[in-house]
Amino acid sequence: MKKKVIAALAAVLCASVAMADMISIVGSNKDNFVFSSGSVNGNAASPLARVGNPTLTAGTSTNMSYVIPFLLPALTGGNTITGATLSVFVSNTVVFATNTIHMDILGGRTGTNATVLASDWNYGSVLANDVVNISTNRGLGINPPATNTLYTFVLNNSFFQNLYDAGNAGKIVFITLMADGVNNTTANNYLNIETADHPIVANRPTLSLYTIPEPATIGMLGLGALVAVLIRRVRS
Repeated sequence: MKKKVIAALAAVLCASVAMADMISIVGSNKDNFVFSSGSVNGNAASPLARVGNPTLTAGTSTNMSYVIPFLLPALTGGNTITGATLSVFVSNTVVFATNTIHMDILGGRTGTNATVLASDWNYGSVLANDVVNISTNRGLGINPPATNTLYTFVLNNSFFQNLYDAGNAGKIVFITLMADGVNNTTANNYLNIETADHPIVANRPTLSLYTIPEPATIGMLGLGALVAVLIRRVRS
């Protein structure tokens, strides 16, 4: 009897694990890059977006952030988000200075319209800090990224859990890639990242969410299996 119960519980738990899901969300082609001076790039269909400072214009702040809208679908494999990653393809790195400049990933606002606003350029909670060193400075032991390479960054999954808990399924979340520690009048370091309009689909920005059923749900499934075994035992 005990062996039957244990076997049933093990089977249910294995089935629950199998219910875990990975949701892959490709960025909206309304993605854009935004100037810190307060304007959005006019070419929304560009295959490349810049993160960092592209020009040396004295007295003018031209730091660029790349803002990507992602449509949050319903969670199909469970309500608990156990992980989140962002994959982007770095096409090339432009380096003219030795400033210590890194890229941060921010989780911004949610809404029903995928249009990027100028205010999105540095707005949101930090989901991943200093994920890559854009500049030539090797002080932290992190080299600039290899070019023509797909990178996957681990994000703070609690941010996305909170979004879903607040009823944001079906809405759009804006994820921002921005430079950190840039002196806008002296630095000229930036990454070119392939956008949601890039002709190579596999290189477009992708947000991945990993979910499992809530622990309480798994417990209820196990209890149900135990009851089923006991009923079957009594009937036999």
